[in-house]
Amino acid sequence: MALPQKRDPDKEVRLREVDRSERINDVRDAGFAWAWIWWVVFILIIFGWFGGWGWGGYGGWWGWGGARTRTAQQLTRPAATNAILDATNRQAFLGQTISVTNTQVLHKVNDTEFWVGPRDEQSLFVVLAGADNSTQNAGVGEGDQVSVIGTVQKAPGAQQAKQQWQLDEDAAKRLESQGVYLSATQVEKVNR
Repeated sequence: MALPQKRDPDKEVRLREVDRSERINDVRDAGFAWAWIWWVVFILIIFGWFGGWGWGGYGGWWGWGGARTRTAQQLTRPAATNAILDATNRQAFLGQTISVTNTQVLHKVNDTEFWVGPRDEQSLFVVLAGADNSTQNAGVGEGDQVSVIGTVQKAPGAQQAKQQWQLDEDAAKRLESQGVYLSATQVEKVNR
């Protein structure tokens, strides 16, 4: 038969203190974990605000957020507006309303379609939209300096472009390789 064990009050106190300190450490560890989670959330919100998406039209550093509205002053700045003529990837301008200023009419297809730019390699095909919008009404001919405002649209394939706009083979292939054209709402002759 086993002898009854003698109760050690000091051992019980030590065990209670160890148990209590373990619970305190568990609570402290949980508090630190929540603090880290809140810091990560805070950093993500700040990064989202300033870094990428923005809210309330701010747009962030990369310009992904908010609606894009442009003032008349932004549309007529030559450095920003003629950027499409120098761009290697004109697809990036799809859907944007832009202005091409002080550029030359290189080739006139008819009264509503023509090519603009400093030279053929940097040319942009323009299609005038609207009932009374024509080069004849604007007094524009080949070699004239013009400013054009319109929306960048996706270009059709070469065959469709030849049928739709009566383009020759070279012009249709150039349009297809560029991938975009300007659907213009306004063309003005620049006085020089």
